[in-house]
Formats: sequence, structure tokens, C-alpha cells
Amino acid sequence: KTGLFKNIEIYNLWTIFVNDPKYKIYFMSNEDCWKMHLDEIKNYIIKYKKRPSHHSKDDIIKKMGKWLNNQQANYKNKEQIMKNKEISKLWVEFVNSPMYIPYFNTITE
Repeated sequence: KTGLFKNIEIYNLWTIFVNDPKYKIYFMSNEDCWKMHLDEIKNYIIKYKKRPSHHSKDDIIKKMGKWLNNQQANYKNKEQIMKNKEISKLWVEFVNSPMYIPYFNTITE
């Protein structure tokens, strides 16, 4: 096979590869990765009725806690992915949701 047919074959193989559930996560956009992390945080809060701690001895929970703290700082300073209006909107909806707002109260609240 040559030319166009070879290119179509390569394209089809690549498309199958990047959409394979085993590998799809490695080809996600930054926005999709961010949304996936947000879903993980939501699930954690629902399950454990608390925020993941960035001081946890469990590396996965610690990573989630650090991610959450970074997002708060990024939102406050309108930095990094929080410059994206869709992401910023999702963050505001999350922290102001009746289900999650108790986990984002300040010390005085």
C-alpha cells in the first residue's frame, strides 16, 4: 500500500489506539484531566464527608489535597487553568454547591 491508502491505514490505527480505554487517559486534554480530578474530589468528599488532606500519609489522598489547594490558589489569582472561563465556572459551581459548600467555609464561618 502506498500514498493515500497507507495514510488512511495509519490514521485508522492511530484512532483505534487513542480511543482504546486502556490508553485514552494518556490523550486527554488539560481541561478533561482537570474535570476528572474534580470528579475524584467530589467522590472523595461524598464518601468520607471531608476534604482530602494535603498532609495525609496516603500519597493518593495527599495528591488530591494538594490539587485542591492549588485550584483554590489558581482561582483566587486567576492563574493557570483558571484563566479558562469554562473551568473557572465549574470551580465556582463546585465550591458554591449546597452539597460541597460546607467543606469550603472559612475558619470564621
